[in-house]
Amino acid sequence: MGKSTLLRILLTTKGARLHTGLEAPDPPKPGAMALWDIPLDRDPFPLTDFHLRCKGRLVIAKRPEQCLQGLERALAYDAAVMIGDDALCLREEDLRGTLGARMAHETIAKTGGWPILVSVCLADREPEAVSYSFQEMYAGLAEDALVRAERALATDSHSILPPPGRFREIARREARREIQRRAFDPTACRRLASAFASNGSVADAVSVLQKAGLEEEALAAFVKAGGWAFTFHFGPRAFDDTLAGFSEEIRRRSEPLVIALAFQALKRGDIPRAKYLIAERIGPAASDPQRIFAANAPYSVAMRSFCFLMMLYEGATPEDDLFERGFATLAEVPIEADLERGSFYNAALELHIRESRFAEATDLAQRALFHYERAGVAILCFYICVHLAVIALNTGDANAARQRCEAARDWLARVPYGSPGDARILSLVEACVEYESGRAEALMTFLTHEADRLTLGETWPSLVELAVQYGALALGEHYSTRAALAFVERWRVHGLKSQAVKLAIELRGVIVLQNANRWDQAEEALGAASPKLTRERILAGTADLARLRDRESLLCALAWMRQITFRSPRTPGLDRRLAALRDNLALSPRQRIGVDVWLAFVWRVTRNIQRARTTFRALLEEAADSGALAPLAGERVFLSELIAQRQIAAFAETSPHGRQTLRKLSDLGFAPSPAAARLGLTRQETKLLLLACRGATNKDAAKALALSEATVKFHLGNAYRKLGCRRRSEATAAANALGIVR
Repeated sequence: MGKSTLLRILLTTKGARLHTGLEAPDPPKPGAMALWDIPLDRDPFPLTDFHLRCKGRLVIAKRPEQCLQGLERALAYDAAVMIGDDALCLREEDLRGTLGARMAHETIAKTGGWPILVSVCLADREPEAVSYSFQEMYAGLAEDALVRAERALATDSHSILPPPGRFREIARREARREIQRRAFDPTACRRLASAFASNGSVADAVSVLQKAGLEEEALAAFVKAGGWAFTFHFGPRAFDDTLAGFSEEIRRRSEPLVIALAFQALKRGDIPRAKYLIAERIGPAASDPQRIFAANAPYSVAMRSFCFLMMLYEGATPEDDLFERGFATLAEVPIEADLERGSFYNAALELHIRESRFAEATDLAQRALFHYERAGVAILCFYICVHLAVIALNTGDANAARQRCEAARDWLARVPYGSPGDARILSLVEACVEYESGRAEALMTFLTHEADRLTLGETWPSLVELAVQYGALALGEHYSTRAALAFVERWRVHGLKSQAVKLAIELRGVIVLQNANRWDQAEEALGAASPKLTRERILAGTADLARLRDRESLLCALAWMRQITFRSPRTPGLDRRLAALRDNLALSPRQRIGVDVWLAFVWRVTRNIQRARTTFRALLEEAADSGALAPLAGERVFLSELIAQRQIAAFAETSPHGRQTLRKLSDLGFAPSPAAARLGLTRQETKLLLLACRGATNKDAAKALALSEATVKFHLGNAYRKLGCRRRSEATAAANALGIVR
């Protein structure tokens, strides 16, 4: 733009001759001037020694990225001068003599010194005239220069000198119009697409080809940019818009587009839609992985790879042989295809997390992260760090989970597009980590404001289990059993195929009922969820609890043992059965903590105080070391009984770490005192008394527990009555004196 204006001025004022082409004009004679306007499509021929030694002036107009051999040598010997962008703009001092200081200052402020805008501004022309000036300017630009100008204006880039203020928007609007006008010309359209792709705007390149009706070329560009993985490079919005730009006919017959559309459905949490699209493409085999991964199956590597991903994405737990055949497809993926290879490890990682094989899962995560880093895809590196945080939470290492969350947040900051759904996932995991440290506010806020959006967006089975586990626990303790059960019910209809994941959700509902002391309802629900592994079978000793490997059977065994431990702790041989269950190698560290709590509870009831108090203190110290409270907090119904036994509580408090953990549990409201139970105080009343003793107002308490102020007043009124008090000050004094709060 600036060079063209400068050339026109020199042409008319200096009588110079203008030459346009890739080959330099003849050297000008002494005292003469020649103008060389280099086309934008490729680099020019080198300058000759004749040009470097000539006595005339040769004015060369080229783009900064164009290479002109011989120019560097001329600059080094002071035989040439480089004029940059700034020199092409008028300065305030250039206008003072004509306009005066004040008007010169105002004109430069409005126009940035662009000659084309200065003339418009001085003539006080209408915006339409400004638009026409830009139209005229853009019409003379080649496609790559036009795209560079539009991209720079769109992204606030300083690769070109941008027009200021309101002129900037006019400049961009006219650049887009010129691009749209040329998009109807197939030849110009292809040059535009190439220019967009070279500038990293692949979505725009595909869109230009689509609008020109060049769908095959658009498809080729889409596949080259990653196909189904396009979304990871350019974002969900660009992915959705690009897929929508293809006609129905090409979407049906193109396998890369079918896979991309199915992956789009997976990302939206619509597993049935993804399966339907694949079934339309390959027929009934879509629902039979045995046929897809059979030897000599007539399906492409891309299709088999996607079916392997979908099988694990929906929560299916394949037999070992089927998993190995599916994973063997990795051998057919080129070693340099980092994104595809990383996705195999990523899919297998999810299965290993669900099966509590955390050491193998961590190894797979590291392999996936290695490939994703090599591929340079920040969002996928983010997902792996989230998985590693979930693994750390499942193994009871909240400190490691916090570090993984920090790494995930760093990767999310590098993602070149907005991703609110992924930010929401990270907020959930971070809130769970905070909950492990005894701070419930972040998780309660998330459950209040973000839980509905989470259930409607992209999730995967291990994330679903994490959300249900922490959400049900927090809602049951800090709000109500009804809220916790409603939250669990919301996830039952999530569309997951895995029976193990569905069972885990149902059993979480059982645990909510158990924690609310609704044991009869819990047993009824447990019997319906576990028709094969029954209470009678466990008590008869026919189930080998130490050797159970099937995840569904193990989850049911844990739920039944929890039920039996609380309802019938004096059952002969119960401690031996619990010890056998504890020795099961398939148990996760979190599950093993729960079994240890039940063992301590049984020993307490059977008067084996020495073993009960030793086990209980060791659990408290382990929680302090790992920073994980939730495994203990989830066993509140047993903890309250253990703490009520004076010898056990006193022994636990001899350990500094034990005291620290008890205090945090008390802060969360998970360890109510025996005095509260004797007076008939509910958990909600005890928690509100604790907040009142710390000086919280009704408004503060309502915010902390996600209640209305009217509900807070109601529960405090009941607490005052049970304590025989009339005022808050009397109630707080009584609560401290009776040991209701610590």
